[in-house]
Amino acid sequence: EDKTNRTSIEYWFRCIDIDGDGIVTIADLEYFYEEQLHRMECLGHESVAFPDILCQLIDMIDPNLKRPHITLKRLLKAPMAAGFFNTLFNLNKFF
Repeated sequence: EDKTNRTSIEYWFRCIDIDGDGIVTIADLEYFYEEQLHRMECLGHESVAFPDILCQLIDMIDPNLKRPHITLKRLLKAPMAAGFFNTLFNLNKFF
């Protein structure tokens, strides 16, 4: 499950863009992170609060991000896009 090429980044972006408006908002990110949080708790892992994860997610995409939303264009330029998606979807690669 490669998350580094253009096609896969576009696919995963469509997955997290819940309302299909081309913008991933904080609410979209929190929605998916809640599932990861639940998995962490079930497996006995120490959970990380969403505000802390949000800072990390934004830093992975663009540390200078001014608006609290992420576009596909920004993700395509981000060298850590795979880590961004793994944080939201793949608990094994998150840790």
